[in-house]
Amino acid sequence: QLDDETRDLLEVAALLHDVGKIGVPDKILLKPGRLSHDEIPLMARHAAYTREVLASAGAPQDLVDIVHFSRAWFSGEGRNQDRQGKELPLASRMLSIVDAFDSMTTDQLYRPARSRERALGELFEFSGKQFDPELVRQFEALFSQDQNLLTEKLARRWLHRLPQEGNVVPWQVTLPDVTHTADTIHRHESAAC
Repeated sequence: QLDDETRDLLEVAALLHDVGKIGVPDKILLKPGRLSHDEIPLMARHAAYTREVLASAGAPQDLVDIVHFSRAWFSGEGRNQDRQGKELPLASRMLSIVDAFDSMTTDQLYRPARSRERALGELFEFSGKQFDPELVRQFEALFSQDQNLLTEKLARRWLHRLPQEGNVVPWQVTLPDVTHTADTIHRHESAAC
């Protein structure tokens, strides 16, 4: 029930919210046990890397903000964050819930996947603290619907739009001026001869 622009940004944010993990050493990402005291800050740095990658790729600030605030706790409890509660972007609050649910229901190197029921229980347990309680209730209601139908609707929407628009991202892409670059290289090559 979101407007198209917000939904597009949310979907792209969900796909790219952890892209900054490319800056985390594999020995930490692939570690089967708990992270050491020294490894935790290195892993936490992936959030900043994600913002840097998205901004460098020309992502709109709204997308960067969705990703950034998806890591914020709804209550602000125990966190150094400048927003909390309904001040957090709606898409960030939604992504926070979906990301946590996905993480809990997927096998991890350090633990097996939890059941969907247990994961929903944990979302409710942290409702009002980490997660927006109203959105947790809506997620449970949405989750009880046919997931195959929802996935099909999402895929159909993207597949229908992409060929018509010609872009693979829902924002304006600015391509570098390659003719200017080619002329500069040619002049440098000529001067070297």
